[in-house]
Amino acid sequence: MDRHGVTRYALQQKTGLAMNTVRAMYDGTPTRVDLPVIDRVIAVLSEVTGQDIQLADVLEWQPTKQGG
Repeated sequence: MDRHGVTRYALQQKTGLAMNTVRAMYDGTPTRVDLPVIDRVIAVLSEVTGQDIQLADVLEWQPTKQGG
């Protein structure tokens, strides 16, 4: 989003998602992944930026720490 000048507010308005959802995605702290939401985010970012946005552009996997 930052790289393309898309604000959290603009993404929230275009996708219709709750601001808490957009904020968690932006901050990297979502508690679950909802595929229709990810699809909507990718579609909106592609539309707004005019670029081909891929899943790897919006989602990064980080393994959880085992043990504690």
